[in-house]
Amino acid sequence: GTSVNDSICPKNWQLPQNSGTKSFQNLIRTVYGISATNTDASVIAEPLHFIHSGSYFWNDANLRNQGTNGSFWSSAARSDVQSHHLDFYGTSLNPQSGASKGIGFTVRCVAR
Repeated sequence: GTSVNDSICPKNWQLPQNSGTKSFQNLIRTVYGISATNTDASVIAEPLHFIHSGSYFWNDANLRNQGTNGSFWSSAARSDVQSHHLDFYGTSLNPQSGASKGIGFTVRCVAR
């Protein structure tokens, strides 16, 4: 098959790590030459095309901030109830320490 049983990503792909060579921070630094905490409009452009997908909140069944914000899960759990992620709002990128695993964020797979 094309899927790996323990991952949402296709075979030979994975969710980004929270740090290291397979992290969002390293991806952004490598592709755009900027820190993941910088504000730079280029990150919504080629080649990565980060999108403002919003977030789904299960407690009230609403999709919020679509078109203005985006959050992308990493593969790293922060605790039993939180995981690390990358927040994207406007043109600002912010690697966050954690968010509830119950919130629906976008996933972006990277090559293994």
